[in-house]
Amino acid sequence: MFHNIEEENVALDEYWNIIQMNFQFEDDGYNFYNTYAKKKGFSVRKDIVRREKRVGNVHYRRHVCSKEGIRETSKINTEDRQRGVWFVDNFVDEHNHSLTSHDKTPFLRSHRKIKEFQKSEIQTIESISIRKNVIMKVMKSKYGGYDKVGFVKKDLYNYSSRYKRDRILEGDANAALDIMKKRHHMDPYFFYEYQVDKEGCLKNLFWCDAQSRMDYQSFGDVVVFDSTQRMNKYNMPFIPFVGLNHHRQTTVFACGIVSDKCVQSYNWMLHVFLRAMCEQKPKSIITDSDNVMMKAIRQMLPETNHRVCSWHIEKGIIKHLHFSYINIFKFSIYDACS
Repeated sequence: MFHNIEEENVALDEYWNIIQMNFQFEDDGYNFYNTYAKKKGFSVRKDIVRREKRVGNVHYRRHVCSKEGIRETSKINTEDRQRGVWFVDNFVDEHNHSLTSHDKTPFLRSHRKIKEFQKSEIQTIESISIRKNVIMKVMKSKYGGYDKVGFVKKDLYNYSSRYKRDRILEGDANAALDIMKKRHHMDPYFFYEYQVDKEGCLKNLFWCDAQSRMDYQSFGDVVVFDSTQRMNKYNMPFIPFVGLNHHRQTTVFACGIVSDKCVQSYNWMLHVFLRAMCEQKPKSIITDSDNVMMKAIRQMLPETNHRVCSWHIEKGIIKHLHFSYINIFKFSIYDACS
């Protein structure tokens, strides 16, 4: 809606200027519309694409407001009809939502991007184990505000995750798998298995040697399955499978590394663990209070007694109970007789 004739005339002039535009490349059309959207206060996304039937080249592309749904909203269509250039076929500048204020526009999706020199800065800071929320504060201080950084914390997490996966694929993961292969070649009873994601990057890794497998046959009635161990430099949790021998000494049955703490990863780890141990299930398993891990155990080891580690219980007591009740609670756990 226009408030006066002058605004309507300006909008009409803008429309005709855009509808007559040509672009040498498809991306030029997108970049123009994205810049236009930033000035107006909305974000854009790529929508319909049409290709030539025989060769598959793109000859039609529609870019729309990121909030475009069933109703028609702001959009621009660019088309290449064997003229060697892209031209604007249709342009609509109507929105069924409020536009974003100028100070909030930099946070919209299509206007956020981590620049190449910023990626180098992030890699340098992360190499000295600085947390991501601190990295964002450093960027804010350096560039004079979050709106001038050019990206948000979610973008930082996504980039960091992709970068680490690439590094794992290129270096450390291959080195680790080479070690596993050599160990298995030297000792056929050395067991290892790994899982990769759809991009071919290492996702999960499990291993145990011959001595650990034999120890489990004798002392595997009770197993501690703990994901609270420290993570490696790629933020992949290290998970040991631990028990006690007949001298009450800690015995490591197996080890694993997972890319994330999800049910699928834990299910895979437990499945491979049972395979390595000839399907011998433990009678009892002790874990931390991780709800995801508990769900995986219910699915993979339904007949195994599951208990939460007392150390984690005590930690929760100290955190949530008044100090005057701590000793009473501990007595009810360790010294009460029924």
